[in-house]
Amino acid sequence: MKTTISKICASFVFTCLLASQSRAAFEPVTFEAHELTVDGFGYYASLDKDGVSSTAWGYGGGVTYYLTDKIGVGVDTWADAFVAPYLLDFNGVFRFPLHDFNLDNLAPYGIAGVGRQWSHNPNWFFEFGAGAEFRLQQNFGVFADIRGIFPVDRDPYAMIRFGVRFNLGTLGR
Repeated sequence: MKTTISKICASFVFTCLLASQSRAAFEPVTFEAHELTVDGFGYYASLDKDGVSSTAWGYGGGVTYYLTDKIGVGVDTWADAFVAPYLLDFNGVFRFPLHDFNLDNLAPYGIAGVGRQWSHNPNWFFEFGAGAEFRLQQNFGVFADIRGIFPVDRDPYAMIRFGVRFNLGTLGR
């Protein structure tokens, strides 16, 4: 397990270094208020859906609406073992675009939420985490984050997500 986490972290650092070296190849983007984004992601978790196995790989998706350029609300779902999704997670996001540091395409973020798993050991859970989004274009980017998931009735676990994010544009303007 430590080897897998080390490889994932090394891959993330390598990707960030490549992105920082090639940022001149990408046109600057903005992170705006009233954006609607859609995520597709894969993940690694330190426990499976039943809280039994020591590792799990899976897929998921989510939607986030940004009330301001920094604050968003969203909903995610995911599943391991490639079964139908079995939970919903409602979260708040605080992102901090790095325009002031001449890194227009990069936005680190923090996330906190609450959710419900309704099958495979049903329970409520809380989550906290951090990550970063790198926009390749105004409407498309990649992201990675790490989250701590704290179920009410079983052991907590870690989740590392990596995926693509589509910006569907601004709404309500």
